[in-house]
Amino acid sequence: MKKINARGNKALCLAIAMIIALALLPVAAAAAGNTLNLSAPTSDDIKRQSGRFEVVNNVIEVTGTDPITIKGDGTSGFSDIGWAVDIKDATDITIENDTKIIITNAVYDALAVRSSGATITGKGSGITISNKYNDGAGIWGYNDELVISGTIGDVSGGWAGIGSSYGSVTISGKVDSITGGNRTGDYQITASSYAVLDYTDGGLLNPARCLPVDPRIVTFEYVLSRPGGVSLKKAYITNGQKIPVPTAPGVPTVWYADSGLTTPWDFNTPVTGNMTLYARAGAAAYFDDVEKVIEAIDPTLGFTKTDFYVENGKVFINEQIVDSVIAKIILDRKLGARFTDFVSIGVFSADVEPGEIAQAVIPVEGSWFVGVSDPKEIKLLKIISPGSGELLSYTANSSEFVDGKFTLEQNGVLFTGEIDPDGKYDLIVFITDGGTYDLDREPNGIVIDPLAIVSEAKRGSGGGCNGGAGALGILALAFALRAKRKAKTAR
Repeated sequence: MKKINARGNKALCLAIAMIIALALLPVAAAAAGNTLNLSAPTSDDIKRQSGRFEVVNNVIEVTGTDPITIKGDGTSGFSDIGWAVDIKDATDITIENDTKIIITNAVYDALAVRSSGATITGKGSGITISNKYNDGAGIWGYNDELVISGTIGDVSGGWAGIGSSYGSVTISGKVDSITGGNRTGDYQITASSYAVLDYTDGGLLNPARCLPVDPRIVTFEYVLSRPGGVSLKKAYITNGQKIPVPTAPGVPTVWYADSGLTTPWDFNTPVTGNMTLYARAGAAAYFDDVEKVIEAIDPTLGFTKTDFYVENGKVFINEQIVDSVIAKIILDRKLGARFTDFVSIGVFSADVEPGEIAQAVIPVEGSWFVGVSDPKEIKLLKIISPGSGELLSYTANSSEFVDGKFTLEQNGVLFTGEIDPDGKYDLIVFITDGGTYDLDREPNGIVIDPLAIVSEAKRGSGGGCNGGAGALGILALAFALRAKRKAKTAR
């Protein structure tokens, strides 16, 4: 049996232990280097903790992208002013419970975060982050997307409790108390002109800009959906407040809480959550019977059965009437003599709230506006009687969406550029129920509406309006376009 040298064995064990210790040393150093203990009383004590830490006056500057953990009581740092912390690069910041980042008589933020997309995770209600100087903040973000998660006790600043210079601050966790701006009381947040505060734990749900905000008051988004489902207005309102009654021209005043239009919304009802209100879409249908048209329109206008005819199950106004109305408008010098062609729109009825402005959204193609490149040049004719009509007025100003106006949209956005013959657009016409342009002349919730798109005669090619256009859908409505004298089904 071989005899083991005890001394050699001890030496071997010691060598192995030293190798293991040396191997673990970088791990231990790395762990220590990622923890900032604010209880260290001097700058040298702070810097000895990690090569990531540098001290400038009372500010501990933290570099490097590795996660950083902050703990301890920093009130005794830097001649009793206290330690401020400036995170340069890290995006994962943890603050242990009972940590105190409190500074006095210094303009710096108690905790500044300059890294983009950073998250501060608080580990308890014992955390206090405070700057008592008039121009200082508790927590301030200098880039975008600063998130505060977990739990933090108290955050305060002489100027602002929490805020951001360029991006957003999202409080997805809980902050027990936020004070700032020389105000009294809890939950005061000051945002700079570019800051967005989003309190999602029983607090602010949507953006609040440039204002002191109480996150205990929930802010909700509401949307007014225009007929056809296009968003008319998106705005924010605080919990318990009421949505203002829409008063803009062309905007319905009767709205519903459901898309089925069964529950009218009472504007005296306080808002308690995100919501969308819906307006009646002018649920319209073609007339398919001349008798029904005659029964619906005002008899004093002078229309007779012979003024209409049915084609493909839809009622159209006779083109001779459109011709005569165009001729009269030309004689009245409201239209140039070259405008002799037209596309007729079938007679329809649109259900709206009584007395409201119906908004007819007609899908059109640029080629239907022969010789027109600017929306302002579109000629839209409203037939009022067998011998009279009016050209409706174009506008791109939403404050002018009133009776007798029309506009052009593309992809839900007002279009004011050059019309592309190959482009697709929406022609939106505003007609008041019971008004001059409504052929039944009663505010009964039904709009009777024959229209024609007038264009210049195009000679030689046989194209233009004479080429014909077929049935068109009009959102919930069904419109038909019919070309003068040569109707063809285009689609």
